[in-house]
Amino acid sequence: MLIDSDYIVQCDALAKYFGCDHDFVCHNSSWDVSGNDVFRHDRFMTQNWFEMRWATVVYFKKTERAKRIFDAWRMVYENYAYYAELFGFSKAPFRNDFAMSIAHQICNGYANTATFDYALPALSSSDSVLDYANGRWLLKYEHKESHNVVRYTGDLHVMNKRSLLEVADKLCA
Repeated sequence: MLIDSDYIVQCDALAKYFGCDHDFVCHNSSWDVSGNDVFRHDRFMTQNWFEMRWATVVYFKKTERAKRIFDAWRMVYENYAYYAELFGFSKAPFRNDFAMSIAHQICNGYANTATFDYALPALSSSDSVLDYANGRWLLKYEHKESHNVVRYTGDLHVMNKRSLLEVADKLCA
């Protein structure tokens, strides 16, 4: 399992994939735990409707097929400017999600297969973690110029790294 350091596992949703028939699984959608739906624009990584995949959490087995995806991922990384031009996205900054999306799509024949059966729970980079205790998140988010707070329990991709660092000691307690 490949898991970004800003993804905190709180439940057993990923456990069912160990031993599954798939040899490479990633998220093809995300959802904003604040309810703002800020990731609605991330369904596609380009205006050409090229479907997005998230590299935040990847389940894989050491198979030839998975190796081909990782090799393609590296090839896209090494030729990122070319793929940015080809698919119509900015070449800077480098987006690991974009590189993996292209590799995953190429190796899967552009089919929407081999993805987790639930959306990636995430908090946007403009929102913050205020506190964490007993498996529960206290999150601050903006909506229409007002600041709001919400409690959330579960796995979470925290895109605001600074706010995650502020509660890091509580995550390890």
